[in-house]
Amino acid sequence: MQEHSVIIIGHRQCPDLDHNFLAYLLEVLVRFGYSQFLCGGMGEFDYLCAKFIHRLKPSYPQIKSYFVPHKPSAYVRDISLFTHTITPLELDAYSGSQRIIERNRFMVDLADLALCYVIREQGGAARTMRYAKEEKKKIVNIGTYTIE
Repeated sequence: MQEHSVIIIGHRQCPDLDHNFLAYLLEVLVRFGYSQFLCGGMGEFDYLCAKFIHRLKPSYPQIKSYFVPHKPSAYVRDISLFTHTITPLELDAYSGSQRIIERNRFMVDLADLALCYVIREQGGAARTMRYAKEEKKKIVNIGTYTIE
């Protein structure tokens, strides 16, 4: 089975997220061959996905979870949840919030599918999801329960 990759896109806070559904959906993705997960690690949705993916690893050893920081000193809530770290060298050409935008585009470009929790049309998560749509990626948005 060919390996497929997923970018995790979500708002910093996700108060209405059904954690059980998210855990179930991640396992379904793994069963369908999605085994590489790319995460910027900046918000609650990122953390929850990383935590649930980490819990799946003993049953699905093929899973690889990548922390992709926007700068080398970026904070992540629990680095032990990730199996790898990727620091894109091309981000050195950018500063401030543009580094985050370019890091997110880097992850979208590597991904086959975007797993999103986006409920607003503004902000970085919405911008990244729009870029994923422009790049013709499959989109699963559990913020609105839509699949594109």
